[in-house]
Amino acid sequence: NEMEALQSGYDELAEQYELVVEEKEALDEELEATHLEREAKENASLMEAQEARDLFESRLKEAVDDLEELECERDEIRVELGRAQSEVIKKEAEFEKKHTEFDSKE
Repeated sequence: NEMEALQSGYDELAEQYELVVEEKEALDEELEATHLEREAKENASLMEAQEARDLFESRLKEAVDDLEELECERDEIRVELGRAQSEVIKKEAEFEKKHTEFDSKE
């Protein structure tokens, strides 16, 4: 009789142990799923941030390229302006010379 009571107590503890182990396994799986979900969200956020950074770098590079192109155009225009100013000075000098010669002939 005492042996049956011990066996019954043991069986009950064994069942409770099984339930606890199953519950622990379920909680472990849930925790792992939560961890994986959080990790996936973090990875997605990281990828979005990297894409935003890449887009910004691309736009920045385009802006720098455009600026360099504008600077080249500006330098070319300055050279043309310098030539034009030299031409104007030359023409004014020629005009002044002809005007002086014309005045001296009168």
